[in-house]
Amino acid sequence: MPSVADCLRQHAPAYLEKFADDVPTGHRKVLGAITRCRTGELGGVLYQCRDCGREHWVGRSCGNRHCPNCQIDKTAEWLEKQTSRLLPVHHFLVTFTVPQELRMPLRGRQSDGYRVAISDKRIEACDASSVTYSYTPSDSKTAITRTVPGERFVGGFAQHILPRGFQKIRYYGWMSPNSKVSLDEVQWLVWLYLGWTYWLASGYAPQPKPVQREPVRCAECGGEMRIVGVINANCRALVEHSVKFLDSG
Repeated sequence: MPSVADCLRQHAPAYLEKFADDVPTGHRKVLGAITRCRTGELGGVLYQCRDCGREHWVGRSCGNRHCPNCQIDKTAEWLEKQTSRLLPVHHFLVTFTVPQELRMPLRGRQSDGYRVAISDKRIEACDASSVTYSYTPSDSKTAITRTVPGERFVGGFAQHILPRGFQKIRYYGWMSPNSKVSLDEVQWLVWLYLGWTYWLASGYAPQPKPVQREPVRCAECGGEMRIVGVINANCRALVEHSVKFLDSG
């Protein structure tokens, strides 16, 4: 199945050529990053299998927050972090649209919800003239497919590109990064109020399981792989380790 990046590689050049100076610089940068992600144009990572010794070269990721490829792991990490901060009390989610006049003073450095405009799993087909994707209307629970011209797909994707520094999710009160009250203090007060303090400390209460990430596996034998080198777009080595150095660890 084609990916969002495949669709943008196919249709973004014509879109950028047609609209030329009307395309904001920020949009050009995002589209350029996503279309080069993991292609080798941004450099690459050299892996070596610990079992069979085979080497595998993988193109570097762009790391852009609008890129579906790069946001899979980051989204999972964000959800894991937010879940660990939930308290056994009622929670409320407040959603609102920020007027453009207020965007500048509201910009900050808090973490993003890292959710992209459209994920790869929604792309059904992509050819030289159009893109077919699935979506679920707001008044329905059934997904349907839509086919649009490639130019329109790129334009729709570009409409979801956020201005630099603009954050989709912000935190206030004790959840703010600048709060003087720590999460541990808040949890302790809630547990004390609910009478959970001694139960949680007894060892009988369920304990969160540590998250274990699956290592990169060799496509040939399934063995665990290690990084032996990283190069940038100019073929300059950023990281380079000998096998002997890696074996020592």
